[in-house]
Amino acid sequence: MLTVTAVSAGGNIGDTANCILTAAPAATADDGDLTGDDIPDLTAVGAQAGLSAGLWLAHGTADGQLTTSATDLGAQGTGVNSAGSPADWTGTQAITGHFQSGAGFNDILDYNPSTGRGTVLYGSGDGSTLLPNSGDQVNVNSTAFTNGTGSKATSIASGGNLYHTLNGEPATGYPDLLMIVGGQLWDEPGVSFPGAFVGVDNAVWLTGTNPTGTGDWTGWTLTSSLTDGLPALFARNTSTGALYYYTPNSSRTSPTAPPSPRSRSPAAATAPQRCRSCRPPTSTPTAPRTYAPYPPAAPAPRGSSTRPRGP
Repeated sequence: MLTVTAVSAGGNIGDTANCILTAAPAATADDGDLTGDDIPDLTAVGAQAGLSAGLWLAHGTADGQLTTSATDLGAQGTGVNSAGSPADWTGTQAITGHFQSGAGFNDILDYNPSTGRGTVLYGSGDGSTLLPNSGDQVNVNSTAFTNGTGSKATSIASGGNLYHTLNGEPATGYPDLLMIVGGQLWDEPGVSFPGAFVGVDNAVWLTGTNPTGTGDWTGWTLTSSLTDGLPALFARNTSTGALYYYTPNSSRTSPTAPPSPRSRSPAAATAPQRCRSCRPPTSTPTAPRTYAPYPPAAPAPRGSSTRPRGP
């Protein structure tokens, strides 16, 4: 609302009028686009790989490359300390998505696996520095990352609209979280509220077998990009550096059976494709192998639950 008050040349105050300005909401940004040019950008947490502390943004280009210079989106910190600093980002994991409203500009969810704490900083759509101030961010409930036994997520990535797609439901725009907790891979649905999720204990189990088929997901990290709202998942072995790719998939894939809520004995996962480079494939590989979560049962009446529980 714009308020205008008339003032005469002699300094006399006249009438006041109000004008209500109504603007159209911002268009929903493409996955990874933080600068408003409809091209995905790259963000990377600093204090590693030769980068200074902070959250660094490299602009994507129309030919699928990145600009050679980067800017620090995280110069003012994450809000975990009253005196914000780029060092707030050190040791954390940052992912993009529409965490504030399910649409509009992309935001940043920052998660610290050491503390189990996370926060969402709202994006402005122009690549400017994130503001860790009241009204510009929201803290995520710790239950989104820590289960009832105290196990914290060791790695997170955007799950896009995976849960709703697999269950034949309309997408809300609020992303799921793919995460590794207790050596298992889970999908935690988002809730239609800024920075809200159903909690790890209500997450959907995906698999307990890592991409090599030799054990669980301990010692692996995740990252993803979205294709038609579904996650293209990259899994990296922190010991060997080996990188594996799971193609995005919809409800066309037959769901796997869930683990028993009592035994928690997960079924074996289908094998992913081994990445020969760190660049995502430009087309769908021949006969891709995919992961497929199961559709959970319908919500139970309040006070009871028929769903398999999280880790």
